[in-house]
Amino acid sequence: MKRQLRQSGAGVCQLCEHLLSQRQTGLNQIRRFPRVSVATSPSISAPCIQQRRSTFTKRGDTARNHGGNRPPIAKAPQDVSSTAKVLGESQLHPSLASDFQPDALDASSALEATKKILRMESVPPEQAIIEALGPVKLFADRIAAISDLKPPKSEQETTPNASLLSLEESSPTGSKPALASTSETHHVPVLLKEEVDAVSGTIVELMMYPPVFITPNILNIVVDIQTLLQRPQTLPRILSLYANKPMPHPNTTPIKFSNPDPNKAQFAVPLPTASAALQSAITLRDLSLCLSIIYNTVATPSFRNNKFLRKGLVPCTALAVAPVAGFAVATRLSELQNTMDPQTATAIAFGGIVTYLGATVGIGLVALTTSNDQMNRVTWAQGIPLRQRWLREEERAALDQVAAAWGFREVERRGEEEGEEWLELKEWIGTKGMILDRVELMEGME
Repeated sequence: MKRQLRQSGAGVCQLCEHLLSQRQTGLNQIRRFPRVSVATSPSISAPCIQQRRSTFTKRGDTARNHGGNRPPIAKAPQDVSSTAKVLGESQLHPSLASDFQPDALDASSALEATKKILRMESVPPEQAIIEALGPVKLFADRIAAISDLKPPKSEQETTPNASLLSLEESSPTGSKPALASTSETHHVPVLLKEEVDAVSGTIVELMMYPPVFITPNILNIVVDIQTLLQRPQTLPRILSLYANKPMPHPNTTPIKFSNPDPNKAQFAVPLPTASAALQSAITLRDLSLCLSIIYNTVATPSFRNNKFLRKGLVPCTALAVAPVAGFAVATRLSELQNTMDPQTATAIAFGGIVTYLGATVGIGLVALTTSNDQMNRVTWAQGIPLRQRWLREEERAALDQVAAAWGFREVERRGEEEGEEWLELKEWIGTKGMILDRVELMEGME
């Protein structure tokens, strides 16, 4: 037929008409024969039906006998390792499936690495603890890779009830406060929860082990592991041990300990570590956990002392030395003139230098401590000294981040939040010398 069409040079429209006419002719021929029931038709006898069934059975047996190339039916895994393998292959992204190793989801290697440290009777060095946390970090990375991946949209539920629920959650006028953070909560697979709990508990046990001294590097790795394992509930306890745990003395038998001073600057939790811990608590939507992390990190006296040593000691030292340097400069300037007495010239020059430095430093200090461009919802109450405002700025920023996560996203709806958790947060902020949603600073309330 194709050869005939090519020879005739039929156009596109004629070709379509020809195909439609052929299809219509076939349908008419099918409709011409009435439907006959096999069980009720008198023209088809029972022996004939039995003969056809036996023929079909023989054909099916022949196909099964010659079907050696068919793949075998997959059986359900019978052990934990095969279950983890199936779980990894089904939930991991194709780019990760090629590099997937079933042993990576086995917590035995991670537990054994930490138990080696727990069996040590002497003070383990920092490098040994970091190497022991390596398999634990690998296990946590694999768990996070499985938990963070979502099924494609085509595989998600598309029932009418699911559509209504999705519209209700995405509605900007919902009654519940919307989480402003873009982070999403992902859950650990059910088959791996016991292993995750065991690994997380072993990490806490390792941090509580008396011979282990928690350094900033170890604390950062532990916080990262607990965040990947989605177990931030253990972080307040670990952060408290970082500053209050007795310090072991190496090369002593038996091991001697000394009580540390938690207010010293060296026991301050690094700001990146504190931010990562707070973000994991916000992702978990646990307000009490967020406040506990803030209380043990940026709200401690050691953190304020550490900030003063890092950022305030050098400017204060320069300000204290400035009058001496100014007097030396004024004395030198008095020798370059002959219009007045050298003592008078020195006093005038020294007064001018001190006045210039005092005015410049004073204006800069006021501008630095009273700036509020970075403030979103939490501001300082009246009467708080400028020195305290500067030293506690990270604490205010952390509470501001929590308030933004628990409040409405829309600026025009700020102040409408209610509920037990919101009142608790507002009261906590008030006890710290801060104000949540000051009226004169809100949108349209100038």
